[in-house]
Amino acid sequence: MHLTFAEAKKLGIDLPTAAKAKRFSSGKRADLGGRYFRSLWEANYSRYLNWLVAQGVHARWEYEVDEFEFPIKRGCRFYKPDFKVFAHDGTFEYHEVKGWMDGKSATKLKRMARHFPEVKVIVIGRPQYQRISKMCKHLPGWESGKDFSGPETQKGASVLDSLAALGVDVSQYVQ
Repeated sequence: MHLTFAEAKKLGIDLPTAAKAKRFSSGKRADLGGRYFRSLWEANYSRYLNWLVAQGVHARWEYEVDEFEFPIKRGCRFYKPDFKVFAHDGTFEYHEVKGWMDGKSATKLKRMARHFPEVKVIVIGRPQYQRISKMCKHLPGWESGKDFSGPETQKGASVLDSLAALGVDVSQYVQ
């Protein structure tokens, strides 16, 4: 059920909370195997990863499978990256989807860099997500939160051209 701000106000729902609920849209996604995602962006990013797997760019991905514990006594002690993305050679990296970098999230990422320097974490922030959204809004099940202003993929561009435009190193796929 979707509420307008006026309907939310009549029901006594705090307007910022109503806006947040629409923007973050956590829940299960039927088109993604009934898997629960914490946000619309994470659900869409998984659709993007599915597309990359289908294009042969990645081997596979997993959602929130690993958790890191920091050797500290106070503050943020644990971190669970959003996506574990595997290359065809079995190596992997983590992708963290962040529409808003709050203090707690920044602390976790700094602690990952300090305590687990060998682990590669790529942050997908607002600019990266906006470019991905423009390029992938045609994918089945893609959810739109709001319109984004950003560079669009040129018509007729190849998958590799589109990825390169996003800043992805595609040199290993070019002969």
